[in-house]
Amino acid sequence: MAPQPPVPGRQVADMDMKTGLDREAIRVGEPLPWDLVNAEGRILFRKGFIVHSETNRQRLLAMGLRPREDDGLEPATPDPAPPPMGSGPFRQIEYWADRTQDCFDHLSRNPRSRPGEIREIVSALQALYREHEDACLAAIHFNHHRPYSCLHPVYSLFLAELFATATGYPGDTGTALAGAALTANLGMYEYHDEWATQAGPLDEAQQRVRLAHPDESVRRLRAAGITDPLWLRTVRQHHEHPDGSGYPQGLKGGEILREALVLAVIDRYLAFVMPRQGRRPLYPTAALKKLYEDAAKYDMDIVANFIKLLGIYPPGTLVRLVNGELAVVIRRRANDALHPEVVSLGYLDGDWWEEPRPRDTREPPYRIKGAHPMEETQGLTPARVARAWL
Repeated sequence: MAPQPPVPGRQVADMDMKTGLDREAIRVGEPLPWDLVNAEGRILFRKGFIVHSETNRQRLLAMGLRPREDDGLEPATPDPAPPPMGSGPFRQIEYWADRTQDCFDHLSRNPRSRPGEIREIVSALQALYREHEDACLAAIHFNHHRPYSCLHPVYSLFLAELFATATGYPGDTGTALAGAALTANLGMYEYHDEWATQAGPLDEAQQRVRLAHPDESVRRLRAAGITDPLWLRTVRQHHEHPDGSGYPQGLKGGEILREALVLAVIDRYLAFVMPRQGRRPLYPTAALKKLYEDAAKYDMDIVANFIKLLGIYPPGTLVRLVNGELAVVIRRRANDALHPEVVSLGYLDGDWWEEPRPRDTREPPYRIKGAHPMEETQGLTPARVARAWL
């Protein structure tokens, strides 16, 4: 790609003339205005990705990336704003993700500064999930525009609720599992975004923080007034494995709480389906396949149950229909994993409907032909997909 003219108002000194990258346009705390690709043209960072520290910005700039050719250098028109507060579940999800981030920011500096707020957030997110179950599960698979550090805990809680409500956990146990899911990584919260976008493996100091974070999470939770023994033990054990290879205690088999093994499966699934370290998220079906292949490392029964509950085509999954339309799964169909409820968004050439159109995947023209990753779909924004639940 030949170097392109500077963005008006920028100094040539801000430009990487080899890659055509306007370095000044990459700013800490602001979304990228274009996709960034490597020398082979592979997208490593999507438009809208947020760089959360100057250290990470410098690492990104040193990678020799360039804007994707069809993006040019002018900041692209931003995606349409999400629906206003109260008009749909996704705005509520984003509100509580922001509240979680604000709470965790304070707790990472002074755990005693927000007594009671963690329980308030857990209760609100449980209620949101129970009212909008499929929309909450859908968000996990396409709504990644906010920082990893606030979306990961919220999505962990949603998946914990999926498991708890389906398997009949009593109220207090379900609340402890939900709370543990939200707060399991509180002990490394301030590092999460940097590590999720870091190019290359963690260094020795970072590994020490990672290995200590279950205990640090418990310390911060105790300081914040959380005393529930099941909640705290689940957090401490959520990286333990039945074969003894986990941390921080190296527990084995029956020494590990079942709730902690549930969180381990959830954490692994989210690592697959959420973008991290510049790699594209896995399509949900591929993520579930890999999770099944790794089941012996966790718990076979929990993994099998998790896959059954989420379904082959979880809500939020994009699928190609036999008639050539692109659809999004909006709801799982009871006892029929192969034919979920979907709405068509339009055609892959970018001819999108003004409003999504219901399609019955049990009818031959609308049967699911295959998966279609969102990253390969030009012009389809999360805001447009979210209309399917309004």
